Amino acid sequence: MEHHPLVSVIIPVFNTGAYLGRCLESVAQNTYRELEIICVNDGSTDDSLEILRRFAARDNRFRLIDKANGGLSSARNTGMEVAQGEYVAFIDSDDWVHPAYISMLLTPCVEQDVDLCICDYLRTDGSEPLPAEPGAPQPRSISRHDWFSLGNRRGYVWGRLYRRSLIDQMRFLESSRIEDSEFNLRLLARSAEFRICDLPAVLYAYFCRPGSLVGRILVDDVMELGCMTQELAMSRSDGQLRDDLLADSMKRFLFARYVYGLTGEGAKRKQCRVRMRAALSALHSQKWKYTALTVFPFIYRIFRILNDPTMLQFEKNQRQERRP
Repeated sequence: MEHHPLVSVIIPVFNTGAYLGRCLESVAQNTYRELEIICVNDGSTDDSLEILRRFAARDNRFRLIDKANGGLSSARNTGMEVAQGEYVAFIDSDDWVHPAYISMLLTPCVEQDVDLCICDYLRTDGSEPLPAEPGAPQPRSISRHDWFSLGNRRGYVWGRLYRRSLIDQMRFLESSRIEDSEFNLRLLARSAEFRICDLPAVLYAYFCRPGSLVGRILVDDVMELGCMTQELAMSRSDGQLRDDLLADSMKRFLFARYVYGLTGEGAKRKQCRVRMRAALSALHSQKWKYTALTVFPFIYRIFRILNDPTMLQFEKNQRQERRP
């Protein structure tokens, strides 16, 4: 890779002092050196700001912004306003990355003119390290249609590298708790031209800590994402993308209906049914499958349990938390 573009790494920070050093050290130790590491302290009340100042004092690639608390999206947007790199990476301040994280994501971007390169990640409580040797994975070009086969990875903004010109006019929605998914959905729908690459290497450690925003499933957020996806689908003229989005929204509504049934929220369950009928009326591909799952909820339940037996414990927990 002869071209060595500047990469902006944006790290929003709020009260993660217990884990922040690990994150910052992993970025500083990346083998690719042409970085500006933009750390946005979002009104932390612990020792996070002190830790950030120490790193900024020893390494001039660190840029520290200290602001009043505005939330995760606000902090990311602040970082995007000042980013100068040709490419942008978002890293959460309690996570960490492999030493080859930037270089391995950047190589397909430069050599294959890719706009968005996505790697795999490790979900961990901190006891399991990233693989020491990621090997020599072959990057795979994917289409917008393939995007929906990425599973959970499609919903995050970390674990990937964006060409800055692709997202330069975009900002995170500060009023939403599903800011990552909403951001990527808008990106997916805005242009058919950008090039996506899937890099099958585990390079990002996603730390699951007690009290984190994503520590549990918030079914209302799943429902909100389903509604957002459905409404976006209805505005598309591209038939394939429209069907992909509608199918994705159906998966959200099916799950939300399932959980609302466990928690006894009849009105929200009815809202799911209304949304599902609207999606089915516009869906073309796999219509029979989603019709069956809509008409016979027990089939969906059996499907979930067969694929993930821990759903039985999930059901028990949800019933115990049943709303009065």
